[in-house]
Amino acid sequence: MVAAKIRDARLALGVLAGQVSEESWGLIRCVQNELDDAAGQAETLERELTVPAPGAKPEGGI
Repeated sequence: MVAAKIRDARLALGVLAGQVSEESWGLIRCVQNELDDAAGQAETLERELTVPAPGAKPEGGI
């Protein structure tokens, strides 16, 4: 869910290809790479973490 949103943002930056200077495109590519890394981390979290049901009490009864 979050990973998909991050990937969508990364892809959206691609529309700037050919519309910006080489220097700006290099910066955009760096941002896209960071977004790829963040999406991968988000996928790992989404796969590994369990989201509690609404209204569920934390373990330990607190």
